[in-house]
Amino acid sequence: MNEDDVNRQLKNLISFIKKEAKERVDELRDEGEQEFNSEKNRIIQENKAKINAEFEKRKKALEARKKIAFSNELNHARLGSLKAREESLQEVYATAFHSLAAIEKGPNYPTLLINLILQGLYLIREETVIIVARQEDIAIIRPKLQNIVDTYREKTGDSVNLVIDDRHFLAPSPSSVAEGVASCAGGVVLSAREGRIMCNNTFEQRLNLAYENLLPSVRTSLFGASSSRRHFD
Repeated sequence: MNEDDVNRQLKNLISFIKKEAKERVDELRDEGEQEFNSEKNRIIQENKAKINAEFEKRKKALEARKKIAFSNELNHARLGSLKAREESLQEVYATAFHSLAAIEKGPNYPTLLINLILQGLYLIREETVIIVARQEDIAIIRPKLQNIVDTYREKTGDSVNLVIDDRHFLAPSPSSVAEGVASCAGGVVLSAREGRIMCNNTFEQRLNLAYENLLPSVRTSLFGASSSRRHFD
């Protein structure tokens, strides 16, 4: 083999080595790019998942705060509405309460007072009954005691012994005391069996009972029927 053949073979070997090296470099470059892109995508997806999770977390927290704020505002509005309704009901009650004072000044008050005593007697049905009244009403009741006894016997067939309490009296008329001082607009309290049986038939007690019984109707008249109510008296 002459020198030219050697050089030719050497040249071919060098070319082959360079080609193999280049192919290997290209192969490593492609693998590196693939690994880089794969890792980059992994990191992107991982961070995207974290961002989405954080976004959902904050979104839910914001929605929860909105719901809480709405609930608080709704409750505040409901409480305000309930307070306004209660104030309106109290105004109705106060108006009725103040009107009681005018009854005793009317011509029918003596008859009404006697009827309240009879009503209490029919209710408790006792043989001896003590009448507790306002001091200013004693003069109305005392002359009518026998008429009350006779009417009671006629209606029930029973006798009753009526005693006016001359030591203990109901509070005086609202018109005779200062505002804020205990008063009674009229009526009586009947007592039997040493106070174990009582019948409060004062105007104030009758108003309270009427107010409690008529409260649903008053509410409906003032505010309309409740949409949440399913049962009616």
